[in-house]
Amino acid sequence: MTEQQILDNMIVYLYDESSRDIDNDVKSKIWTHVVSHFDGMLVYDEIFSMNSIRDAQIFYEERNGASWATYYKEDPTYKPKIIGTGGYSYETTVENIASSVIVHEWYSHGKSIIVISINRIVWPIKMSSILKDYGIKQLTNTKNLIYNSC
Repeated sequence: MTEQQILDNMIVYLYDESSRDIDNDVKSKIWTHVVSHFDGMLVYDEIFSMNSIRDAQIFYEERNGASWATYYKEDPTYKPKIIGTGGYSYETTVENIASSVIVHEWYSHGKSIIVISINRIVWPIKMSSILKDYGIKQLTNTKNLIYNSC
C-alpha cells in the first residue's frame, strides 16, 4: 500500500468527537503531552516547568461541577496537583488546554494562589497590597491543603 493510499483511507477524529471513548488514563497522557511542550515558557513572572507540578503530569478524575481543579498549599516547595475532568465546554485545542492548565491552574492557583474570584476573574496573592486597600485579606493558613475547582 502506498503512502497516498494509507492517507486516503485514514479516518481522523477530533478529541471532542471521541472523548467518551478515550480511557481516562489516556486523557491524562494527552493533556500531559500537550502541556509538556510549553516547558520553559514564561508566564507573567514565573517560568513554567513540568517539574513544578505533582509527578510532572496532569491527572484525570471524575468530578461534577468542575472543568479543572488544583490542589495546592501556601508553601513554595509544594508542587500543585492539577486535575482535569473533561467537563469543560470549550473546544479541546492545544491553546485551550495550555491556557486552562498552565495559565489558570498552574499559575493562578498553583503558583500565585487565588485569594478571591469575582465574575470568574482571578486575583493572585501577588496583588495582595491592592486587595488590602479594598479590605480583602489574603489567605493565611499555610499548613492545610487548599483545593480550588474551576
